[in-house]
Amino acid sequence: MLAIVESPYQLQNTLSLLKHLSVEKEHTIVFIRDNGNQEQMEQFLKMLDSEKAIYFYLPISGLSKIPRLVYFYFKYIKSFFTQKKFIFGDARSLVCRPMFKLSKYFGKEIYLVDDGLYLISYIDRLKNFPCFLYTSLPIKANDRDKFKVVLQEDEKFDTYQSNSSVSFIGQHLVELNFIGIDNYLKVLANVKALFEVDHKNFIYYAHRNESNDKLSKVKRLGFQVLRLDCNIEQYFRKNSASKGIFISYYSTALYNIFKSHESSVFYCCDDFLDFQKMKSSDSVKLCYEMFNRAGIEKLTFV
Repeated sequence: MLAIVESPYQLQNTLSLLKHLSVEKEHTIVFIRDNGNQEQMEQFLKMLDSEKAIYFYLPISGLSKIPRLVYFYFKYIKSFFTQKKFIFGDARSLVCRPMFKLSKYFGKEIYLVDDGLYLISYIDRLKNFPCFLYTSLPIKANDRDKFKVVLQEDEKFDTYQSNSSVSFIGQHLVELNFIGIDNYLKVLANVKALFEVDHKNFIYYAHRNESNDKLSKVKRLGFQVLRLDCNIEQYFRKNSASKGIFISYYSTALYNIFKSHESSVFYCCDDFLDFQKMKSSDSVKLCYEMFNRAGIEKLTFV
């Protein structure tokens, strides 16, 4: 079985799927994209055990991107034709999209693992595509759909911290130019003001792509900033999970923790989001709709 992943979350769900399918590690090849983010690479390394991993460097941008992609396919094209089953981390990506489409015509068995909430907006494109979706999202296939859903079961966290806290799950929205830094910090300041009467501990779980300068400013607001060496869901499973109040924008982590948590209060927020600058604004709006259906309330500041 061959897998192509480009993020730690994709790798996490790929390993979960391999376990679900009872695929032996020696019969698995996992191609992992190195986009130049050292923190992300460290997360990859900590997640792997004895799986055969092949890393290929493909930067996010730059003139060398396309030649490197061609070289990747040329070097490993034999692997693609000799394998019968494929796992793709993101069917939309420059790396996976060509192989995802070609696999259909060569009669391969295709699995698409959950890479976050974007998958909800991608379903319409998969209705006529024979594949399996491995996800815990509330996605159901109709009788006419060619894809099938392999349900990924939610596991509740085993232990929880004794003290209650306010946890904000960060995203690199400022770095993507979706929100101005002043407005992003204003939201965090409003969170602090709203909950500091009843809570003393404020934790900010940083995204790996957030800048150190921004995180320093977050720390000065009174948040304990945590840069994890794995995703937050894994961190809570390895350690005691935070409890109390969780807040984020449209992060997948907020939804995953919501499903795995025994008892806490969850809020989402969309203050100052510039949807006009977002290429995937429709997908983001669908995320907020799903939050609403799940019972995650939108936080408002009076």
